[in-house]
Formats: sequence, C-alpha cells, structure tokens
Amino acid sequence: MHPDLDHLVRDRGFITRPDVLARGIDDRVLSHAVRDGTLLRIGVGLYAGPEFARLRPEEQHALRCHAIATRFDGAVAFSHQSAAILHGAATWGVDLAHVHVTRLDDGRGRHQAGVAHHVARLDDSDVIEVDGLLVTTPARTAWDVAVRETTESGLVIVDSLQHLGLTDEDQLLREARSHSDWRRARHAKLALTLSDERAESAGESRARYLMWEFKLPRPQLQVEVRDEDGELVGKSDFGWWEYRHLAEFDGMLKYQTGRDLAHEKVREDGVRRLMWGMSRMIWGDLEGGRRRGTAVGLLAAMEQSRRLYGGRAA
Repeated sequence: MHPDLDHLVRDRGFITRPDVLARGIDDRVLSHAVRDGTLLRIGVGLYAGPEFARLRPEEQHALRCHAIATRFDGAVAFSHQSAAILHGAATWGVDLAHVHVTRLDDGRGRHQAGVAHHVARLDDSDVIEVDGLLVTTPARTAWDVAVRETTESGLVIVDSLQHLGLTDEDQLLREARSHSDWRRARHAKLALTLSDERAESAGESRARYLMWEFKLPRPQLQVEVRDEDGELVGKSDFGWWEYRHLAEFDGMLKYQTGRDLAHEKVREDGVRRLMWGMSRMIWGDLEGGRRRGTAVGLLAAMEQSRRLYGGRAA
C-alpha cells in the first residue's frame, strides 16, 4: 500500500477518495489497493484496511458512520439505529446496511450511496456530540427507532439505552408526548411501555417480547434467590414468584469455559434445592416457527413448578 494511504488508515481506521486525491495520489493506486486486498471498499469513495472484515457488524457500522460524516460537514445528525450503535446500545433485526441520518438542513429524504436520509424536526436539545459526531440524544434515538422498526427490534434498543443509563422512563414519556401526532406513534408507545432498564441483553429483551406476544404472565427481572440464612444462591434473568419458576436466556458467549459451565451447574442445583423450577432459552427458541412452542413449553413448565412448589413461602 502507498505509505500515505497506510498512514491515513492507521490514523482514523478509514480513508476517503477526496483524502487520496488531495495528496496527489490518483485513482489507479486506490484501485490497485482494492484489488490486492490491502484496502476494502466500505462505501462510495470510502475505504478501510483489511482488519475491517474482522470487526463485528456494529463496529463496522460505527466506522462507516465516521467515514460518511466527512461528506456532510455538520449538515446531518446520525439517528435511528446508527445513533443507537454510536451510543453503544445493543441492536437486533435492524438495517445496518445503510447509515441513518436526519437532515439538519433543507435536504430531502432519500436513500443514496449507502445513507438513509430522514427528514424530521430536530431541536438543538435533540442533538448531542458523540466521539466528534452529531448524534440524536438517547431519548430521541429510542423514539425514532420505536416509530420506524418492529416492536421487538425497537424494544431491544430502548431496553439497552435505559440499561446503559443513557435515558429513563421520564425522558421517554416526554418524547412520546411531544410526538403523539406522528404516524405510528401508537406503535412506538408499545415498545416504550414494554421497556425495562433491568434487561441486560438483546436476548433477554427478545425473550420478554415473546412472553408478551403469547400472553404469558409478566416476569420480574434479575430475580435473586436466597437461602434460609439470606445468602444469595443464584440470580436469574426472569422469575415468577407465584409460580416459583425461573427462566434464563443463554447467549452463545454466556459460558465461555468449562469453569463457567461448572459454576452454572452448581448455581442451578442450589436453586432447585430451594424448590424452584428452571427453564432455559437460546437464540433458536426465539426464531420463526419455534416461538409458539417455546412459549407453550415455558408456560407448561411454570404450571408444573406451581403444582410442585407453589405451597412454599416465597
């Protein structure tokens, strides 16, 4: 790779075609670098080093936001799922192929060159700076996503923004009141109503949405189980005291070593000795045709726990 290109990529993680041309390097050098794999094209006139391919999709999206920002000179604020990612929130089921921005000028709404341009009123109080970029506030981001996306996808992001301490119920209610005349406002309010700051992962948010969808009793979150001496035996993602039943969402990275698995087995055995039932869910249980079966199986397990252990004091 040309030394100047290598320096730019190492400095920012990306380069742009105007950067290259300003240094007297012509397009043939760029084309050659793309062909030999030392540069990856990540957008129109935007390039990154080969390590870009090893980043998580959310990390790739964030880098593309920074690269695309060089085109607009403050004329846009990053919004919707792009803002959520820049705030560090979890996402699921949203479009990451396009970077989402809301215009701060008179530009029109469109999809162009990998960017989805939205048109909506943004007051000064709706925009903050994050890592040098103009980004919609966490509360406004939550509202925009809840309006545009499915309730399940919106819930993941709204939960995560609250769990990170970036917004709260009062701020979300203010957003809902301020935009109650928006199309799909009622749809958006459902994600806000279901949201809970105690949800610790996208999987937990999706599992809770499944419970709501199939009309299961609403669980308590992050339930602590203690023994007769008040010692903590275990903590579970979901719990129903009246059923004496707990449920866990087990993501792929939750137990990374044999020691993790052994510790979890000890914890679960301790909980069961205290007469609690336990269910587990994985990603596949939340998908497509398995969803109803997951809900039916969970409710059956809850009812069994109530029959077996329901007479015990909570």
